[in-house]
Amino acid sequence: MTVMDFKGRSFSFLGRSGSGKDTQLALFVGRKLSGCGTLRLITGDFFRELATKKTIVGGKVKDILEKGGLYPEWLAAYFWEREIIEKLANPETVILLSGSPRRLREAEVMDEVFVWTGRELITPIHIDVSQEEAFRRLKLRARGDDTDGAINARLDWFEKDVQPTLDYYRKQDRLITVDGIGPVDEVYERMRKLLDARI
Repeated sequence: MTVMDFKGRSFSFLGRSGSGKDTQLALFVGRKLSGCGTLRLITGDFFRELATKKTIVGGKVKDILEKGGLYPEWLAAYFWEREIIEKLANPETVILLSGSPRRLREAEVMDEVFVWTGRELITPIHIDVSQEEAFRRLKLRARGDDTDGAINARLDWFEKDVQPTLDYYRKQDRLITVDGIGPVDEVYERMRKLLDARI
């Protein structure tokens, strides 16, 4: 695939916490999108930054982060909608999301936004690892908000809230599911082959 094949397209990297979706997004940018303008929307980074702010919303986000809860869909949507509204100027820009959309309604709204702006619908990429593997990785990562309770809470809501979104994309034959077990480069190669077959 050439860079031209990706211009104007959008990709969402989805998966359990610890699945490696941010890592695969970074590899994708470095190996496939060199020379492409990109707009990266990393939901987790947005929430972690928001949690440092001394505001009512910042305080609530900090509490959710510490407990491993799920952020309201309107707040996640606000983040990526704001970025698209304020920063998307070139129709050839590649949009890359990590961790969004999570809930079904957010996925539906995202489709509405992309249709309205004249873009192709997003291509969702699911980096698939088991809950047990995700827990193991998160314990090794040992980030400040990765307590056992917070990890288990995040992994539990994946099944309840994110799985319906994956099903929504699967029914439309849009979902690319990648086996996320193994060395990072092997996972990337699996993803690359699936993308090359689709695009």
